[in-house]
Amino acid sequence: MLEYGQTRYLLEASWLKKPAQLPSMPVAGVACMPDGCLYALTRNHEHPIMAFDPDGRYMETIGADLHFGSEHGICPAHDGGLWVCDSGRHVVYHLSRKGEVILRLGTPDVPCDNGFDPHIPYPHNLYTIRCAGAPFNLPTGAMEAPDGTVWCTDGYGNTSLHQFSADGKLLRTVGGPGPEPGKFRLPHSLWIDARGQVWVADRDNYRVQVFDQTGALIRCMPPVYPEGTPYGPSTLWGDDTRVYCSQNSRGILVYDQNTLEMEGIMEAPFGAPVLGHSLCGDAQGNLYIGHLDPEPMVTRLTRLSE
Repeated sequence: MLEYGQTRYLLEASWLKKPAQLPSMPVAGVACMPDGCLYALTRNHEHPIMAFDPDGRYMETIGADLHFGSEHGICPAHDGGLWVCDSGRHVVYHLSRKGEVILRLGTPDVPCDNGFDPHIPYPHNLYTIRCAGAPFNLPTGAMEAPDGTVWCTDGYGNTSLHQFSADGKLLRTVGGPGPEPGKFRLPHSLWIDARGQVWVADRDNYRVQVFDQTGALIRCMPPVYPEGTPYGPSTLWGDDTRVYCSQNSRGILVYDQNTLEMEGIMEAPFGAPVLGHSLCGDAQGNLYIGHLDPEPMVTRLTRLSE
């Protein structure tokens, strides 16, 4: 059991019901669709995007023909499809629910030239980035805003945030390397709320930042944990009132969308599988955590009461 205020959740590890012949696999991203289906973006290139029904039963795999390099972020699209990041090949896809490519942002296998040295081990390679380059260099997340524009975090190799028109034209690039407000060390994911505010998990600066639709900084949250600890913000997801942030620890940060203040931390019992690389929620208030450890692949926090 997990509690946050008056809300209680039943923690269900290994919630997915995949076929026995399929191995457990690392899950880099999770996306809840309006019909309750869950799409899990895995690091298994033969089964990169796995679809499950609202009860967690496996339905199908899509995206194997795209030959992913390193799967990273996934998010529902306004048309019922999906936005998916292939960090390893430096591209972002808009896909149909059947895996057909509607739009591709970036050029496969062509990263921008901004000084990033991939031969230096992470996280030291982040400090080789000289400036915010053009899209992309190891992108991490993508989401549509209410006005139809698309925002992408260009994280591991470009420390930047990009805005595109609905037809894929680059409108602006925000950020660049550094610890100053408005800069990034590793923009690992994003969430856009109903007002169009762009929330960014700036993982290796240990903070969350919020921007408006022009790319202007609205709020730079103070770090929750000190630099050097393994607790950087990882993935953001929001409902009508709150934004939830999974992190590299056993808790979920909770922010108020209106005040842009952190409410608290949803902490699980020691040893519970709440350390998550990715996070999403459904219309019933349930939360889903994707794990890079092959087992459990996805944990569900089933909402019991308010």
